[in-house]
Amino acid sequence: MKIIKVAVILVFLFFITSSFWAWLAEDSNEIKELIKLGYLPSDWTHEDIFKLCNPKTDEEKAILEKAPNYFWTCMIRGGWS
Repeated sequence: MKIIKVAVILVFLFFITSSFWAWLAEDSNEIKELIKLGYLPSDWTHEDIFKLCNPKTDEEKAILEKAPNYFWTCMIRGGWS
């Protein structure tokens, strides 16, 4: 019975860690794509992501409409206020 409990815990931990790493990898891919397409500078900062996720000016809003999906970047990097 203890082996089954340990196995269930290990499977649970595996799914949690694999989901976490997939989440980080998705964010990293979004950042790379946003840099490649010119929406973020290669030496981006938190302020750059904050501006992208929270457009204030008309120019920033126009960029937001044209940019690819970057949901995970805003979620993970704290871009939404």
